[in-house]
Amino acid sequence: MLLNAFLIILLNLIAPASSNKVNYSIIEMSSLSLSGSSNVNRFECTTYDNFSNGFIIIHTEEKEETVKFNNAVLKINIKSFNCKNPLLTKDFYNTLNVKESPTIDVELLSAEPMGMSKILRSNKGRFKADVAISLNGISKLDQIIVHWEKTGYNTYRFIGEKELLMSDFDIESPVTALGLIKVNDEINISFDLFIQANPKIF
Repeated sequence: MLLNAFLIILLNLIAPASSNKVNYSIIEMSSLSLSGSSNVNRFECTTYDNFSNGFIIIHTEEKEETVKFNNAVLKINIKSFNCKNPLLTKDFYNTLNVKESPTIDVELLSAEPMGMSKILRSNKGRFKADVAISLNGISKLDQIIVHWEKTGYNTYRFIGEKELLMSDFDIESPVTALGLIKVNDEINISFDLFIQANPKIF
């Protein structure tokens, strides 16, 4: 899962070289949103789905500055999004072609800390994440800047966003009300994740 990978990045940023077993849980206030606008208003659709608990085993290298990942994929069910309006939610599903492509897939490929490669005594930082975003059966490579901070005892917050063009994924911007309302091509994907971890070095 992509969430597991974010936690791996954090530990690579703040921990020395070692093997770690990390138990984690995703706190309920975590969310992921898609937002956009039309010529008359803005909209935002949010999901609280796909957040799980478990453990991971990692190994950090003292001189490693770029972290690479395999199978770090977050599958977001389009039908888990709520746009706070039944008609808007239905249009949102149809626009993203949910029947043919029911998920948005975000695969984390690699990440590089911004600034020092090890931030041993820091409570916050940033990293650049290389990702592959798949929507409507089309995959695009992109990069996301992720901000993290320590919010409590073994609790961390990850925030990031990326603007996409629906046309890049062969999605046509919908037009409603006999052409009077047209949705703009730009759509923004953002996440706000709270992760509670229990690192154990063994």
